Amino acid sequence: MTFEIEAQYLQGAAAAFAASRLVLLGLRRRQPGLLLFLVDVALSSFLLNAFPPASVQYFWIYIVAMPVFWAVSVGAVREMISLSMVAYPGIRTACRWTLFGAVSVSIAVSLLVTAAFWRGVSAKRGLYYFFIVERSVLFSLAVVIVSLLLFLSHYPLKLHHNKYVSCGFFSAIFLSQSVQQLFRTLAPKLYSPSVDTAQLVLETACLIGWALLLRVEQSAPSTATTPIDFTNSDEAALIQQLESFDKLLSRAGRT
Repeated sequence: MTFEIEAQYLQGAAAAFAASRLVLLGLRRRQPGLLLFLVDVALSSFLLNAFPPASVQYFWIYIVAMPVFWAVSVGAVREMISLSMVAYPGIRTACRWTLFGAVSVSIAVSLLVTAAFWRGVSAKRGLYYFFIVERSVLFSLAVVIVSLLLFLSHYPLKLHHNKYVSCGFFSAIFLSQSVQQLFRTLAPKLYSPSVDTAQLVLETACLIGWALLLRVEQSAPSTATTPIDFTNSDEAALIQQLESFDKLLSRAGRT
């Protein structure tokens, strides 16, 4: 058994551990998208390890499993946006559309640029495009999450510890996967065992850290995002600015 296969087993085990922690902390009903994401990572890892990396079965499991992973990842990020912006429906809707738009535009631009400048072997064109789409989806998700973190850090909101933990580890995982796909597209055979192994180790560490840092949340989801009682006039002004922006987006969405 190679170290890459062992690393993939560890990744699956780490994802299963994080999913079990989510269930034990009573978060599965509040964050079903995150639970589905972790279960998908675990199942994909164990299924891929059932066959040698050079086998036809491994190839087709990967081809089928990855689009499912993209869809699950988009759903999990959408859920995280909804939970973070639960008190601001206008901003929440705008963030959702930004997510879908960023992923769609990134895929379209990447494919157009690749088609215009492709100089590789024709037999590898389809697989190369597949990796380009994968990299575009993952990078878009990472950019959206980092942007959300920057947005949240600007306003003094009362967000639960789990929201920041999820944002941080989501962005780390998606960024590492997008960098992995970049190296794959540059590799002679579209495959780099050392890069894949390094990414698996990093993702495993993220999943374990994610699981250990999750905390029990309050039972009422409606209080997930509420303003703090402020004594600082600047903080109060920021919250008022945020509420005005939310009302503006809500009115724009109804027109």
